[in-house]
Amino acid sequence: MPRNEVFRLEQHRVAVGMVLAVIITAIMLSLAAFWDPEKTLVVPVAERLQTALRTDVFVIGWLAAAIANVARLRFFSIKSIAGSSAG
Repeated sequence: MPRNEVFRLEQHRVAVGMVLAVIITAIMLSLAAFWDPEKTLVVPVAERLQTALRTDVFVIGWLAAAIANVARLRFFSIKSIAGSSAG
């Protein structure tokens, strides 16, 4: 298999991993916002979600920017696409 095809295949695997990570994150954030195991909603869901988003928006944004930058740098590099432990 030519090196360029291997790189494209690895890019595809990385892209699938990124999409799965976003889906898992969305599911977990939704569960954290709406699941109440004791069924004691003292504060309305909308208010809890609004407070959580206000509190975490800066941290989540910063983390997303950092992850996106590392992914961008790795995604377009033949040497770095497979990670530091590869060959």
